[in-house]
Parts: sequence; C-alpha cells; structure tokens
Amino acid sequence: MHTRRLSTLALAAALLTPLVAACGGDDDSGVTTDDLDGRTFVATSFEPDGIVEGSEITIDFAGGGLSANAGCNVQNGGYSVDDGNLQVDTMTSTMMACDDALMAQDDRIVVLLSSSPSVTLDGDTLTIQGDSTLVLTER
Repeated sequence: MHTRRLSTLALAAALLTPLVAACGGDDDSGVTTDDLDGRTFVATSFEPDGIVEGSEITIDFAGGGLSANAGCNVQNGGYSVDDGNLQVDTMTSTMMACDDALMAQDDRIVVLLSSSPSVTLDGDTLTIQGDSTLVLTER
C-alpha cells in the first residue's frame, strides 16, 4: 500500500512539473523586448499630473534602445524587459531649455523610465507604471 501511494505521488509530480514550469518564465507580464522593438507609442494619459497642454509624449523602441520625447528634450537609453519590468540603462538627454512645465514633464518621464516600472501591453496600448502611470497607444 505504501509503495503504491509513493508511485502515485511520483507519477503526479512527473506529470505536473512541466505544467508548473510552463506557468513560470522570464517575463510574467507577457511583454518582451521583441514586442516593443520597432514600435512608437504616443501618450494618452500621464497620471497623476497629466500631460502638459499642447505637448505630446512619445516613446520609440528600436534595436534595444528607446527614445523618449516629452515635449522638450529627447532622452535616449538602452532597454530590456525583465520579469514584467522595463529596465532602462542610464539615459542621455539633449539640453534644450524650455518652459518650466515641459522641463518638469521631461523630468517625470526620466524618473518613471529609470525606476524599473512595470510594463504591460494590451493590443496597441502600452502601460508603464511606477510611482506614476503612463498610458500610450501605438502610432
């Protein structure tokens, strides 16, 4: 009886192991670097402070790098997606002077992208979420 019970448990473990492994993976969100590469997204909302009136926030993903423009300067850095989080290398930036609201929006984008935010992709809607939430749609 004891041998039969152990055999049954061993069989169950052998059958369930591939199923449990399939549920894991490197990227629980389903988003990969390849999903973003070659795509441009435009912000529809940036909470909690909103998008500066008259400005546009865009993020371009290409060849393992991203380029973000929040209305004033352009920030660039390498990126990857790891376990549902966007990982962005140290970003470089142009150094144009703009009005205070646009400069602050630039800063908010850099802070968000540099914070290892979560990233989800639902069709053509990309959501980047950390202390703030940026929702974008594909251009």
